[in-house]
Amino acid sequence: MIWDRAEVKIDALKISKTSSLSKAEENAKRVKIEVSEEGNTLRVETDYPKMTFKSLNVSVRFDLTVPSQASVDIGSISGDIRMLKIGGGRKGEGCQR
Repeated sequence: MIWDRAEVKIDALKISKTSSLSKAEENAKRVKIEVSEEGNTLRVETDYPKMTFKSLNVSVRFDLTVPSQASVDIGSISGDIRMLKIGGGRKGEGCQR
């Protein structure tokens, strides 16, 4: 989504599927969302802990709202990407438009 503000809004939803609410909360807490800024570049990353024998079964859904003329370059290792209403340039691997 776009808007006429000179800022980026990030909404993130962690979804954890497991046998109990307490285990789902524990697994979701282990997945970190990292946001960093360098110049005019904003990087949003999901950091999963190193697992050797089982999966946490946690996914993260990001909804970003960016300035109307922002350029966007998005990549994902294992999820779908959908970009809507981008005013500037856009690039994304696996992107649905």
